[in-house]
Formats: sequence, C-alpha cells, structure tokens
Amino acid sequence: MLHHTGTQSIDKFKKKEFVLINRRKALKFLTIIGGALLWPASWLQAQAQKIAFKINKVAKLREVHGWAILKIKDRQILFVRDSENTIKALNPICTHKQCTVEYSREKGRIVCPCHGSEYALDGRVLKEPSTEPLGIYESELRQDGLIVVTLEEIKYTEMKKENGESSENKKEQKDGQ
Repeated sequence: MLHHTGTQSIDKFKKKEFVLINRRKALKFLTIIGGALLWPASWLQAQAQKIAFKINKVAKLREVHGWAILKIKDRQILFVRDSENTIKALNPICTHKQCTVEYSREKGRIVCPCHGSEYALDGRVLKEPSTEPLGIYESELRQDGLIVVTLEEIKYTEMKKENGESSENKKEQKDGQ
C-alpha cells in the first residue's frame, strides 16, 4: 500500500475514479481560466464595434442634407445629415444589382443611378426594381459635433421586429407607398 503523509491512500480509489476526479477538476479549472481570459477580449470586441469622428472633419456633412460615403474599417457607409441634430448611416450598396447609391437632395431620398431604385433614409424600398431594404447602422450626432456609429448592420425588417410590428404590417407599409 502506498500512503502519503496527511492524505488519503490512493489505492482507496479505483484508478478510473481517480483519473475522472482529476479530469473533472482540471476541466473545471481550465473552463474558469479560459472564461477569465476571454471575457476581456469579448468586452473589447463589443467596445470596438463603435467608431466616432468629428462632423467638422467631413465638409459635406456640415450642412443639412449633406451626404458622403466614407470608408470605415472594412466597409463603406453612406452618411446623410437629415436635420440639424440627426445623421443617418446606411450601407451604400443597392440591393438590386449592387451599384453604389447616392443621396438626392431634390427627392430627399436615396437613389440608385444604375436602375432607378429609391430608398427612404431608414433603408426601406420606396421605388423598385429593388425589393430588399438597405442595411442601416445606428448613428448619433452628439451636441459636441461627434458622430458615433455602431458598426453592426441592421436591416429594416429587423428594426421593425424590434418595434413589435409584424411582417404583414411591413408589407402593407411598403405596398402603401
């Protein structure tokens, strides 16, 4: 018999039980350590999804109805200053044939120069041939002139689901315009 001073005898446990107990403890320990190491990385990733810049750095956005397409990280974003205090941020790629859209001051909407599709500033399709909305980004124009954009694209249909509207309401809303 093998005995250790101040501890129980190893031969008291069957070899499988001993290994299983140690394996469980090791996995529990590794899970706790792994979670502790990954938590800061996930927190930083969530924080990194927002980007901010001063509005006065982009001359085209200083005035109401000004617009610009900016490359931010790995994507292009269409910014439209729709009022003194608000700015919209959208994916500038038409969902019909992937042309780059533009903002029309005269129409007050986003238009595709390739096939004539038109979109509202919330991404909704106003005029076909496109049938899918543009993706939008949460954006804020703060009083200090800072534009804050969340770099996670939202579709118009997802936005409406969050507000509790059914897909039938969305279809009626689209058809009614």
